[in-house]
Amino acid sequence: MLAGSGYAGNNDADVQSLLAQCKPNNGGWSYCLGYVGGVADMMAMNGVLSPRPALSICVGQTIPTYGAYQQAFINWAEAHPEKWQSHQGFGVIESLRATWPCP
Repeated sequence: MLAGSGYAGNNDADVQSLLAQCKPNNGGWSYCLGYVGGVADMMAMNGVLSPRPALSICVGQTIPTYGAYQQAFINWAEAHPEKWQSHQGFGVIESLRATWPCP
């Protein structure tokens, strides 16, 4: 668990709200894609430059699409309703680390 993942602040910035925006046919879908993709880009670059488990993912030679990153977040969030009140950033980080861990 990441430090601070018990965040209890702005409800519009929690895992549950981001999950709702990530669903198809939702007006927030492009926000979700950009948000998750931006975090994933940063974490993938960290995985290449200086793998640190908390802030890195290791994707290998074939870089996943933003859609794959987004689907990883959706799958993780749906499987972890106990994390829905955590800040969306922590949820995205945890979901990507779970899907593309660094050795």
